[in-house]
Amino acid sequence: MDLSAVLSGADSVLVTMLLTPFQKAQWSAWNDGGEIIDVRVADRSFFVASPTVRNVFESIGFELVFTAISVAMVALLLPFALMAVSGMRAIVRPHKDLLQSQDLLAEKQGELEELAQIAEMASESVTVTDENQRILWVNRAFTTMTGFSTEEAVGRTPRQLLQGPETSAEARNEIRQAVKARRPVQTEIVNYHKDGSRYWIKLSIAPLISLRTGELRFTAIATDVTESKEAQHAISDAKRETEHQARHDPLTALPNRRYLDEVLESEVCNSAAPRTLIRVDLDHFKNVNDTLGHAAGDFVLVEVANCLRRSIGPSDLAARVGGDEFVILLAVDGDTRAATALTEKLRVQLGTDMVFEGRTCRIGASFGIATASEGLVGNEDLLKSADAALYVAKDTGRNTTTLYTPDVHHAVLAKRQLSSEIEHGIARGEFIAFFQPQIDALTEELVGVEALVRWWHPTRGILPPNEFLKVAEQLRILSDIDRQVFAYGLDCMRILNEDGLRVPKISFNVGMHQLMNPVIDYLAGQVKIGNTRVSLEVLESVLVEEDATGFQTRISELRDMGFTIEVDDFGSGHASVVGLKALNPDIMKLDRVLVSPVTESASARTLIKSMVDIGKALGISVTAEGIETAEHAAIMRDLGCDTFQGYYFARPMDFGQLREFIKDGYDSKLDGIASIAVRRDQASDNK
Repeated sequence: MDLSAVLSGADSVLVTMLLTPFQKAQWSAWNDGGEIIDVRVADRSFFVASPTVRNVFESIGFELVFTAISVAMVALLLPFALMAVSGMRAIVRPHKDLLQSQDLLAEKQGELEELAQIAEMASESVTVTDENQRILWVNRAFTTMTGFSTEEAVGRTPRQLLQGPETSAEARNEIRQAVKARRPVQTEIVNYHKDGSRYWIKLSIAPLISLRTGELRFTAIATDVTESKEAQHAISDAKRETEHQARHDPLTALPNRRYLDEVLESEVCNSAAPRTLIRVDLDHFKNVNDTLGHAAGDFVLVEVANCLRRSIGPSDLAARVGGDEFVILLAVDGDTRAATALTEKLRVQLGTDMVFEGRTCRIGASFGIATASEGLVGNEDLLKSADAALYVAKDTGRNTTTLYTPDVHHAVLAKRQLSSEIEHGIARGEFIAFFQPQIDALTEELVGVEALVRWWHPTRGILPPNEFLKVAEQLRILSDIDRQVFAYGLDCMRILNEDGLRVPKISFNVGMHQLMNPVIDYLAGQVKIGNTRVSLEVLESVLVEEDATGFQTRISELRDMGFTIEVDDFGSGHASVVGLKALNPDIMKLDRVLVSPVTESASARTLIKSMVDIGKALGISVTAEGIETAEHAAIMRDLGCDTFQGYYFARPMDFGQLREFIKDGYDSKLDGIASIAVRRDQASDNK
């Protein structure tokens, strides 16, 4: 209420000040409508009689009313008599305070006008709505941000005007609940420009009570964060893409081993529901790579992946976990029957010829199945159990399916035990060499020994290589065994030389992986021990390996180091004369499967003769393995072989036996060979 206006405009006004004991005035004025209006200025208050009430005062009697009021004032002010002496001054001071309040009000009014101008000029969009969210006022930034004019915006709700299909329902609900509760809220939300383009805003909404009317309002301040959100989305998309690539095979787009391991660990191992898993390994895939090239191999892998996708159920998982290895994890309801049916279907489909650039690619597949539904293994052991079943399938002919059964389980346990014993055997130095003598075909002199690996098992005695080498290869610890055998053989030769017992040559069997392995470096400085030179026997199959050129280069390096080079089991594979010539070994050892039938087969003898002639033409010495009888020895000597090795002369023996064999001599076999030769000549004369 503007008191100055009342005081200046009234015909007759009665102004009286009352003070409470606590200096807090409680006063009212009656306006024309009879409404009570609280009037407070600082700590002073006034009682104002308007002109409308004047007649009432006059009818009662102005003096009477004034006297009554004065009496009441005296009664009220009696406890504060000391202040009465300043009553005249108290009438003047409220008027002064009133004028100060008017100045303050004007100052605040100016500040409000400045704030309104600031809101109008702000870079952030400012919107004022009523309690029903209808827009009452917007600033200039709002029209710039949204494309809507003030006239288009006022009277409509932000939801009608700005929100669209990509506006988060969750964010809209958050705003709705905050408005309903009359509390502030902050969120990020998608809005739509008038032209239909989408943009992100950071929105702050707060309730506001009108000082003039007391009505509820809401003020919304919006900042355009589209650029930062798009940058965040780009980073998120890149992160998702990187994560996807890390968990998927780039060639087939199937989940990879990492993805599978995560699923097995997070879902399968922690689930009470038994699951079933299938290991898939392609048969003859290496042949496709070797004969048609890696592009054809990649084509086959993609086709296999597509076949798996088409064949599995929507809740199953197919993953590529290795070069030509895949895994299928069946859904919770998948059992052995479903797995077997699926593998049979896949076996037929994958056995169908694939055509790559006009050339036929033929593969097959072997399958290993493990299930936790029968209680033999738990979900956490599915992968290695299926792998064990697959190993059996590959070992028994390929292109077949093997279930993880109790028999397989027991075999796995035995293999696990054997693996542990092999590792302990390496640690304890239990792997040694046995030696089989090699005899000159004409003089019957010892020309060398072949070192053959044996395992001196603490409880099972001497074990042949077929008892442990395959498992050791799977454990990738063959090089550790090789190192022990090499060291043992060289130590034995060193002792024999120190004792004056001559062994011209010791040969060790080495494969491709050993030739490329640093274990050979162990032998490099010991190519000759006293009078004993070191020879390396490589299988004929390495001549047709994919990297035959690299192999030949390595052989040349080893020959330059001083090693003698031998080709073992020649004639058992597909090596050509060209490959033999390129390798240019010092010795060629004929496979026992060729030697064995020469006593009965003329064609076998003819074949041996041609091989011996090739060796002689290339300057290669020829050793015949598998000499079991005097007749074998006689025939092979007649066919031109230089050296014999076989049970007829000596079985593999330990170091002590070899020492005695060399020291004490051995029974000559020449007489037996000669008598066989005489009988053969007589038989030929009779014919």
